[in-house]
Amino acid sequence: MKTEEQTVGSDYGIERSWGYQELAILYFPHIKPESATRQLGRWISVSRELMSQLTANGWKPGRKLLTPKQAACIFRHLGPPGC
Repeated sequence: MKTEEQTVGSDYGIERSWGYQELAILYFPHIKPESATRQLGRWISVSRELMSQLTANGWKPGRKLLTPKQAACIFRHLGPPGC
């Protein structure tokens, strides 16, 4: 039986790198890409735990590419896009 993380991973390709804006558009599909990017940044910045885990995995604000581990942190904390 798959765990929730494995299900999210297979559905959203956690095992691959993600463009920051690409991921933002998944979470905010009905707004402009630039606005989606800013909104995702706001969501990340209000969660100290998420920010800490992203930083521990090498993320810095302004990066345009997320590693698979960084994307997994976001999926875990924010839930799958579209929920």
